Order: sequence, then C-alpha cells, then structure tokens
Amino acid sequence: FSALGGFKGVVYTDFILFFTAMAGALGAAYYLVGLPEVGGLEALLQHENVVGKLNILPDFSNTEALITLLIIPLAVQWWSSWYPGAEPGGGGYIAQRMLAAKNENHAIGATFFFNIMHYALRPWPWIIVALASLVVFPDIASIHKAFPLVAEDKLGHDLAYSAMLTKLPSGLLGLVLASLVAAYMSTISTHLNWGASYVVNDFY
Repeated sequence: FSALGGFKGVVYTDFILFFTAMAGALGAAYYLVGLPEVGGLEALLQHENVVGKLNILPDFSNTEALITLLIIPLAVQWWSSWYPGAEPGGGGYIAQRMLAAKNENHAIGATFFFNIMHYALRPWPWIIVALASLVVFPDIASIHKAFPLVAEDKLGHDLAYSAMLTKLPSGLLGLVLASLVAAYMSTISTHLNWGASYVVNDFY
C-alpha cells in the first residue's frame, strides 16, 4: 500500500494502524491489571513493589542514585536530539507531513495532535503493564519460570513485558500481536514513503 497509495495512502492507513496498535495495548493493560495477582489498578498503585517506582523525584539521600541522576539527563538529551523524526527542529517525516498539510493552522494542529497521541497517550498502556509486571514477575527467577527455555545469561527485566503477555487469553494475545505488527507496518510505510521522496526529489 505504500507503493500504490503514495503519501495519502500512508497517512490514511497510519490512522487505522495507530488505533489497531492502541486497541491491543489498551486491551492488554485492562486484562493484566485485572489479574488476581495484581488486584486492580488501586491495589497495583499501593503494592510495595510499585510504590517506590512512582516517585516523581528520586531519593537524593541515596548515593547510588547520583550516577543515574547524571546519566539520565545526558541520555535523554542524546535521544531527543538523535531520535529519527523527533529532532528538536523537527525531523524529516514530521516536516514532510507538515508541508503536506492544507495550511499552516492544519500543520500546527496536526503536530499538536501527533505529540499528544504519541507521547502523552501511547506509552500509558505499556507503563501500566510494566508496573503490573513488578507484581507478577518481581525478579529474574519468576521470569525464568515463564521462559524456561531461555538461557540464563539472556534473562533480564526487559523480558517482563513479554512474560506478562503469556498471561493473556489466546484471542486477546492475537489482538496484541496484531497491534505490534500494525505499529511496525506504520513505521515501515512512513519510512518507505519518506525515503522515496528523497530518491525522487534529490536524485531522480
């Protein structure tokens, strides 16, 4: 559809793919927070494994956290300056979509809409599942039980989200997998169209 639909086709399908991705993420978050081990959102936020992770500011008396306090701002600055399409001045595919808007007001409105949906809304289902994983899979040993065939040197807390997905019923798991594929397709179609615009305008 990237080749046949062109830029307009990519934009239209991005809406479908985005809402498919959100449906899977929200469905997983809703189901997993309702697990008996988690006990709902209120119980989750009061669980001893979670409470310490919810502080907006870290404990400054903890000297071990000082290195983290130094690294995180530097890493965020690097990430925000490098992340493709989200550079401080606006990346290639963001600029492409702004320039394709009907007028300046549409471009500004679309950019605001993108930032709200992409940065304020989209991560929350993942964050909720991650917090629930602190209750269901509090340590590496519990993750190893979910993935007994994974080598121990490959086990880490980054597998907790995948481990949580093993708790989903088959139908909802299929929706989540479809949502992940939708997110991947959206990214690929955007970059194919963006790259093609460079080839057509700058080389051909």
